[in-house]
Amino acid sequence: MPFIGADQPQKLAIIVRNEQQEIIGGLLGETKWNWMYIGWVWITEKYRMHGIGRKLIGDAENEARTMGCDHTHLTTLDFQAKVFYEKLGYEVFAALEDFPQGHIRFMMKKRIS
Repeated sequence: MPFIGADQPQKLAIIVRNEQQEIIGGLLGETKWNWMYIGWVWITEKYRMHGIGRKLIGDAENEARTMGCDHTHLTTLDFQAKVFYEKLGYEVFAALEDFPQGHIRFMMKKRIS
């Protein structure tokens, strides 16, 4: 690609297990150029509010750095985790109203380098 250069996308998967080795959370991401897109973050209800999400995001950001990324981005809905991501330093750069109907989808980003 003459204008933007070649890219070698990389995928990231982080799985969290409890002491019984049951999966209780996870994160999926993918790099594009010097950005990591965090596409999916999940923690089972019972384990929320215990710092697992913060650790997942921190681990993803650290891994993104080792993969050559300077930034991360993600999306969330108004009834999901916008405030959580803001506490971690993410900022809204776009909002899509009525996606889904009656709600707002936020696109958020963070510089990690």
